[in-house]
Amino acid sequence: MLELTPTSPRVITCLATEDSLGAMTTVPDTHMLRVAPGERVFLCPESLAQDVIDRIMAHLAESDPDGMVVDQSDGWSVWILRGRERDEVIARLSVLPLPEERPAFLQGAVAQVQARILLGRSATCLMVPAPVGHHVESRIVQACRDLEARVSAAESFELSLLGTVQADMSIAEEGVGP
Repeated sequence: MLELTPTSPRVITCLATEDSLGAMTTVPDTHMLRVAPGERVFLCPESLAQDVIDRIMAHLAESDPDGMVVDQSDGWSVWILRGRERDEVIARLSVLPLPEERPAFLQGAVAQVQARILLGRSATCLMVPAPVGHHVESRIVQACRDLEARVSAAESFELSLLGTVQADMSIAEEGVGP
């Protein structure tokens, strides 16, 4: 059975020079995703958002005063996919090659929509722009009907949902573009 669980992490974007971002030490209790050379996205639970923003801003104050931090949480629909068939969802709705090694971070189209995918060891986090979230959810359920796909009640986002606390995830090299 495939379980699709809506969740609501804080999605905090940092735009700064590559040197500044490259020198950034890990931010505790986050998944730090390298989206582009000058952009990092941090996923964290609601309760930690202000602390994460403060840590990033303190780093930028010293390394790139022109850098900026933006909480973009309202702009994303996010689900946690669980079940043995979770990779099959991406395979059916995308041409992205899935790396064997986990955790991994991918970007590309899923159900004809630009998506960000964090592949954990025991679950997958799928993020799409909020205005098209309903489309992606219905496409997953429709395309994976034979996998007994079901949408469960929303859960609070916790780092442990992905089965790992990986500090820095860079984009997988194959088939991915900014």
